[in-house]
Amino acid sequence: QLLRPLPGQEDRRYGILRSFANEADRDVFYASDLFRAWQEEVAPMVEGEYARRDLHGLEAFFSDPGQLGHPPRWKMAVVTWLGVWPTAHLVNGALDPARLLELTGWWKGAVIAAIVVSLLTWAVMPGLTRLFHRWLRPPAPFLSDPRSTQ
Repeated sequence: QLLRPLPGQEDRRYGILRSFANEADRDVFYASDLFRAWQEEVAPMVEGEYARRDLHGLEAFFSDPGQLGHPPRWKMAVVTWLGVWPTAHLVNGALDPARLLELTGWWKGAVIAAIVVSLLTWAVMPGLTRLFHRWLRPPAPFLSDPRSTQ
C-alpha cells in the first residue's frame, strides 16, 4: 500500500506498507533480486536513503499517529476495546472456575493481564486489524498514472 504525504503538509515522504506472513518471508523479500532491482529503478526519484521500520503486534497497531496512513484514534480505540473486553472476560472466566490460579490480589491480576496482553499481541489484534482493515484505513483515492494519458 502506498502512503502519500497529507495534503497541505510540507513533508514530501511517501511510505510503502508491506506485510509478510512471517519474518523469514520478510527477510527473503528484502534480500531478493526483485527488491534490489526495484531500489535501483526508483533511486533517481528518491531523496536520501530509505528507512525501514519493522512493527509487530500492538506496536504496529499503535505506531506513531503522526505517520501517514494511520486510522483515527477513536477507530483504534473501538477495535482495541473489541479485542480487550472479550479476551479479558474469557481469560478470567477460564482461569477462575478451573482454579488454575491459586493467586490472590494483584498477583492474579498481573498473571491475567500477561495472558491477555500476549493473546492481544499475537492473535487477537492482528486478526481484528485484518477484519476491520477497510474500516480502519479506507482505500486512498485512485491516483491516475500520468503515463496512461500519453
